[in-house]
Amino acid sequence: MMVPRLMMMLAACFMAFQYVAVHPRLPDLMAVHFATGGAANGWQDKSSFWIFYVVLVFGLWALLFGLGMTLRWIPRSLVNVPNREYWLRQENWPEARSRLQSGLEWYASLQAWFMIWMMYSLIQANLQQVPRLSSLFWLQLTGLLVCTAVWLIWFIRQFKTPV
Repeated sequence: MMVPRLMMMLAACFMAFQYVAVHPRLPDLMAVHFATGGAANGWQDKSSFWIFYVVLVFGLWALLFGLGMTLRWIPRSLVNVPNREYWLRQENWPEARSRLQSGLEWYASLQAWFMIWMMYSLIQANLQQVPRLSSLFWLQLTGLLVCTAVWLIWFIRQFKTPV
């Protein structure tokens, strides 16, 4: 469980570096929403953007990470995992809880880095003379869906019944 936490510390450092490196070059009014073709159609002031960025990345991370941390107080009857009859037994619950917490921490880190990647694209669009979102967005979205599918398969496999 140490790696996802390290990934979040690296994310915080990257975001701080990003702020210092590009904040002065960004326009006061930033494009933050784009039409299907990539043209800007929604705007936000620069300071609000940075606040939104930090709250989005760390808020989502805290929600998923926090959910994993609260598992010791959540009644087992509210938890749904594959092979739940096995994993929710008293003797197996500590291991199930540990696996759930670990899985949520990994997914929280995955989501945070995806949001950073998306905001990087948004920042790059705003560094152009006429803000335009790159078509790379669709590759990023596909990447998130593939990573989520891989994570979900891994997560489900964590709850196979031992032989």
